[in-house]
Amino acid sequence: MTGLIETNETEAEAARKAEADAAARKRVADARKDADELAARIKVDGPRIVGELLSLARECAKQSLIAKALNAELPEGETPVPQADIVARDFGAEPRKDIRSRDVELWVVADDGRIVGDQAAVTSSDGITGHLHVAGAGLRWRCARRKFREVEFNPRTFTDWPGSFHELIRLPRLDGPGALFDGSLLTIEAAAALDVAASVKPTKRQPRPVQIELIPVDPTWPPATAAAPTEADANS
Repeated sequence: MTGLIETNETEAEAARKAEADAAARKRVADARKDADELAARIKVDGPRIVGELLSLARECAKQSLIAKALNAELPEGETPVPQADIVARDFGAEPRKDIRSRDVELWVVADDGRIVGDQAAVTSSDGITGHLHVAGAGLRWRCARRKFREVEFNPRTFTDWPGSFHELIRLPRLDGPGALFDGSLLTIEAAAALDVAASVKPTKRQPRPVQIELIPVDPTWPPATAAAPTEADANS
């Protein structure tokens, strides 16, 4: 009976291992399939996406140069021409906005009206006046209650230069190792004159190099059958 139980347990364990192995193989097969599909997307969709992004960077650089030139000679009363990439990427300036407010009473130092940082540390018998012991300093400050208007608000924000669009773009080659485009190395004039078609043109793969290797046919040298040199050979 014991042997039968052990046999059943062994068969069940083997079945569990087979099931786990099949599941693992399926995950591996799915991962290989996903890798192949993604590699195909990089080859097919990648050049189009890169081309569109570089075209956008070129147009932004062109528009920025035009805006700069026009703003240098604006007619009287005209507002400056904005740069499109800054308008699109910067949140812009916003004024302060009050959200809510309330009246509060706080303990302050009676002599100068400074707010006491630890309100609970003030000792008072009437809730109107009190005193605060300054630990380690041997001081005792007279305190009093002071009314405040507590205002919760969004602070004013300012226009923040986000950087030129093309300068922040760095793209890899999609048909080989290395970088295809690094906008941080280009002036805005160079970006405006960018040849997008040439930039995304596939790189022609160079022929594989050919090398020559000489492998001795004889396992050892000199051959075992070669005659040993004689004294006469050495003296000749």
